[in-house]
Amino acid sequence: MRKQPEHLLQVLLNFSPMWEWIAARDYPRELPLYLLFSGGPDSTALALVLMEFCRLVKSPPEWKQLRTFFTDRSTAEMAHPFLSRPREANLTLLHLNHGIRAAADAEAQWIRSFAQRHSLRCVVEKVDVPALAHAQKRSLEEVGRTERYRLLNRHLETNENSLGFTAHTLDDHAESVLFNLVEQTGLGGLLGIAPALHGRVLRPFLSVTKQKLTEFLLARGQVFLTDESNLVPDRPRTFLRHEVIPRLQELNPRVKQNILATSEHLADYEGLFQWALRTLTSIATAEDMRLRQQIALPLMPGTRYHLLSVAQWKDEIQESLSVILNPILIAFRHTASWREATELARAIRRGERLLLREYRGGGGIQFHPPTSLLLLVSAPDAPSEIQLEPGAELDLPGASVSLSKLTASKLPGALKRLRRHERFVDLTHPPEFNAPTKSVIYEAVFSSRTPLPLHIRRWRRGERIAIAGGGSAKLSDVFTDRKIPLLLRAHWPVVADSRGNVHWLPALIRGRLARTGPTAKHGFLLQWRVK
Repeated sequence: MRKQPEHLLQVLLNFSPMWEWIAARDYPRELPLYLLFSGGPDSTALALVLMEFCRLVKSPPEWKQLRTFFTDRSTAEMAHPFLSRPREANLTLLHLNHGIRAAADAEAQWIRSFAQRHSLRCVVEKVDVPALAHAQKRSLEEVGRTERYRLLNRHLETNENSLGFTAHTLDDHAESVLFNLVEQTGLGGLLGIAPALHGRVLRPFLSVTKQKLTEFLLARGQVFLTDESNLVPDRPRTFLRHEVIPRLQELNPRVKQNILATSEHLADYEGLFQWALRTLTSIATAEDMRLRQQIALPLMPGTRYHLLSVAQWKDEIQESLSVILNPILIAFRHTASWREATELARAIRRGERLLLREYRGGGGIQFHPPTSLLLLVSAPDAPSEIQLEPGAELDLPGASVSLSKLTASKLPGALKRLRRHERFVDLTHPPEFNAPTKSVIYEAVFSSRTPLPLHIRRWRRGERIAIAGGGSAKLSDVFTDRKIPLLLRAHWPVVADSRGNVHWLPALIRGRLARTGPTAKHGFLLQWRVK
């Protein structure tokens, strides 16, 4: 039987994500290592093992002897080129002094002393986590975790070959999975703590218990810090650690190992799941492009929108909508919580209208039953108003808008073309997938008496438009009659004159007051090209 230190070194040497990263970097001559170090038993044990690894890298034994440390042939083959000759590997300890507990400063000093005794580089950064948590309205634990990883990532960015380490253990993984179950979770929550984050932040001790690490330190006579707040079951995670998991171990002493094995088993399915999602996302992206070319909504410039015909998807997919919706939404720069995705999936299956939520600027997600379309809208850069004088040609995000003067000779032809080919958006029934066009132009001709400049802006409640035959109609009634979803109304442009009179809702209705005839001396042509 090998000595305990050798066993933990074996765990590190057999950790394939480390060798995958090193191999992908073509086995660099120098390997900077960074460890998030709290001074607790987990990170102290990992620090000692990483120091041993650095010594081994600098002076590797014969491969025949070293080969016995590996239990997996493929991992050994990846490691062999790196360990076949001496290289440089240096460890740096990174500690975040969060200022939460009274002992934080004393602990930071202990960490400096530990690094000095072992001739290690040490970086201690002090951050007022309680103040940040209060300002950001987040928990201490969440802010502390964010700041620790920010510290680590900042150092990793200094060298593309560097690796980061955290000392998460088997206990941490079990607590994480159980906590996720309590909070309600999906597949991602059951996977627990990932062995590698972005390929270069590694957690090699996920299969090792805290007890084994403590025994390792005691056998070496190595002291470590103890966070007394972790000994009291007054928080969700410490309650799981001290109250729940011990009871589960009475049912099965290997409950932690079994939780890890379950997560690893699900990870195999997760790979297949991710492939299926990528395939569905590519299909949805192609469908969105085709629908936007066909329907071509003339929304305010700067407004981004996407259209998904989710109600037309096959029954097998519809049964899993709550699972697949969020990853697809993320591909279009939208997000939904598990609860929101479930509500949205239910509305789609039942054919019920649902405005999921609105973001700043009026964006959001809505299912529109008349068309069976899922609408995704965001408007981070949309202007509130645009003014147009004759001769103006504006190339804006999502649209090109121009206002030109029509002479007496050109006016009749423009009016004739408008009567024959005027385009309208129809959202009263599901779209038919016809051959798409590269661009769509909406046009309106205005009388020479129209007070200029023209203003393009969002509609306002209570506004009306003069209609053919006399009288007027509320813009809200026009939207309702044409089945325009609530989500789109906030972004539908209104064209008004300088006195505020509304004359055109592109693709919906042209007002009566600014119309002109073929015998007029001149007029104005407004063209709205949807990109």
